[in-house]
Amino acid sequence: MNEPFYTSDWHIHSVASYDAHLHVADLVSQAEKQGLTDYGLTDHVNVPSWIHFLRASRELVRQYARPGFHFGVELTTISGYLERYDREHGTKEGYEKPDLPGPEPVAFPLTAEELDECGVEYVIGAAHWVLDAPRTQDVVVADMHRQNLYCACSPLVDVVGHPYCFFGTYEDRNGRQTPFDDFSIIPQSMHEELWAAIRENGKAMEANIDFFCGNHPEAFRRAYADFVRGAFEAGVPITIGTDCHGPQYNDRNDVCREYLGAVGFRAGDFSIPRFRKPRTV
Repeated sequence: MNEPFYTSDWHIHSVASYDAHLHVADLVSQAEKQGLTDYGLTDHVNVPSWIHFLRASRELVRQYARPGFHFGVELTTISGYLERYDREHGTKEGYEKPDLPGPEPVAFPLTAEELDECGVEYVIGAAHWVLDAPRTQDVVVADMHRQNLYCACSPLVDVVGHPYCFFGTYEDRNGRQTPFDDFSIIPQSMHEELWAAIRENGKAMEANIDFFCGNHPEAFRRAYADFVRGAFEAGVPITIGTDCHGPQYNDRNDVCREYLGAVGFRAGDFSIPRFRKPRTV
């Protein structure tokens, strides 16, 4: 049996996430079998009124407490207009984007005080949706970069999660609707600016193992591995995140070894988040 390529996983969703099905009893059992020594729940909080998901996640971590099992959260970058509406109304239902010029302001759904109240040990900050229009190639690339930099510079964030995760399609320069599966459309200067911001702000960047699975084309997987390696060589600490949503916690050592090992990573190269509790003084 091969030695584990990674022994920590900092991006895992449980049944406390709105879109996940993983039972924590199964997680801790499988983690032990796979040789994980450190891992954490990072259930989704996408708007302020979803803090109840975080509280449910906290209770699961307490229920299954053991050495090496940590309590994190994945905060999604959202429109500042939506964040304000949800706080005022206690729900995102009924929200309509204001008809205002320019891109939507970027915000996180929780404050440092709310993170402290829940006892969060570390935060993954991650973008999922573009907050600008129209959905043309240049706009999409610029907005992904804008949100990634927001994560890298936010005092709330410890790990920048899955840079360049983008749902939906955009209009490429040939007028075709296409999903984001081509890293070459992102200028190298943007990569370098992001890596510098992560490093200078004392964050880590996630190697999201889900990017090596699913429907992602082979060229995308290889380019993503090169991107992660570039960050590492630029001095950015790299954490492993399987981004598991269940219903089973699967062993991704082979796929991690196949793609990250191919670009020079070795077991022992991966970092842990900076644990910060409390976040407010």
